[in-house]
Amino acid sequence: MSIEQQIAVALEILKEHPDVVEYIKTFNNPYGGFMYTVEDNNKRHYLQQKTNELLNDGSHSGASWGLFLREIQAILLSESR
Repeated sequence: MSIEQQIAVALEILKEHPDVVEYIKTFNNPYGGFMYTVEDNNKRHYLQQKTNELLNDGSHSGASWGLFLREIQAILLSESR
């Protein structure tokens, strides 16, 4: 599946999970990125895990996963303007 197709599938999945959408939109850790951030807030930790469960199909390396989520984040932020 191409990255464009993966993004389209992810956006469809996210329509049913506004809490995860908000997590992705507001994520901005300058030190860890999506892949390496350790969330110390219980709610954000739960949402991080939920994001992984919903969207990570196992086809991404760490860098690929981070870029994939940043692409989704950019789309979600542009839709909210």
